[in-house]
Amino acid sequence: VKPRKQAIDIEDLQERILALTEPFWTECEAEDISDRHLVIPLFDLHMGMNTYEDYEESLNEILRTLEFNYKSVLIVMGGDFFHADNFNSTTTRGTQLETVSIPDAWEQGGRYIEPIIQKALESSPDVRFTYLKGNHAETIDWTFSKYIEAKYPQMASDTRVKERKCYMVGDNAILIHHGDKQSKTKSLTELFAAEFPEEWSKAKHREVLTGHKHFEQVVNTGGLVHRQVPTRAKTDNWHADNGYTTANKTFQIYEYADDGIKGVHYV
Repeated sequence: VKPRKQAIDIEDLQERILALTEPFWTECEAEDISDRHLVIPLFDLHMGMNTYEDYEESLNEILRTLEFNYKSVLIVMGGDFFHADNFNSTTTRGTQLETVSIPDAWEQGGRYIEPIIQKALESSPDVRFTYLKGNHAETIDWTFSKYIEAKYPQMASDTRVKERKCYMVGDNAILIHHGDKQSKTKSLTELFAAEFPEEWSKAKHREVLTGHKHFEQVVNTGGLVHRQVPTRAKTDNWHADNGYTTANKTFQIYEYADDGIKGVHYV
């Protein structure tokens, strides 16, 4: 017995991508720029299993928050943005998943993230975008990030294929990692200090953001705050079978002053 392979409609996917690739350019028209920064960590959306409609309420909340005209905005595509990595509906390492339409997932992902990027560019003078590897869809996530980089050339995009990245947000050092390779706070603290010593030493406030586990947790120790980021994603068959069904379904976005966090928005 062999698994039934899903037919690949390359022409359909090509047509959908080409219809979306015209570069978008806008000017920041905001006059009263605040002294705050916003970090939007989009971890574990699992598009393909989830749709734009599942996240429409979240999108509207994020767009309303961006009306505050932030000094800078960091948008993190934090891994597992898509549920499957290929037309055969498997993860990066070959685990079979529920059937996913890659063309539909691509379109749904764009409908969700692109209004966020466009609103950020209109309301903030400093917008950055970054991609992280995940365990579900490492390749298609990266491919989609290159599409985002090409469509929004005025935005600073980091599409390097790295497990961990670090950014300064004011005087806050923010380390990001999907969370599938390292999830213990002590290990992440050591990696942070060893791999990003300049950011670690300069920062007045240090945080690590990880996803992967689909629940919320905050650990404050060793001069660092580790935020385990939750998700609104529906529970797939594997998580249901293993009893991982109790976490609250939500996204979080984080507001910082130059010297520390000022608010957590549940969206």
